[in-house]
Amino acid sequence: MIATHHVDEVQHILTDAVFMRAGRVTAHHSMDELHAQFQAVQVEASLQAAAQALNPARISRGFGRDTYLYHGVDPQALTGLGDVRTPALSDLFFHFAGESA
Repeated sequence: MIATHHVDEVQHILTDAVFMRAGRVTAHHSMDELHAQFQAVQVEASLQAAAQALNPARISRGFGRDTYLYHGVDPQALTGLGDVRTPALSDLFFHFAGESA
């Protein structure tokens, strides 16, 4: 068991992830489940309307590009929006904990 706020540094050794907020578990998944169910895409401003139409679970605002987190969306449907990648655990933390990025 590892308890940390530096999840991106240890995610490569994890088999499961438990997310908590205010002392309560908000999610518990295997890393395989998380990788299969979630995708992240950096979307340019000109494609934001198309990205919004696919109902992202979360949007992290950035400089020039926003990162959209999708849950249960076919990765093929996302390919025209940008580079589809497996989200970092920190992206998922903000989603499951309900915190602002």
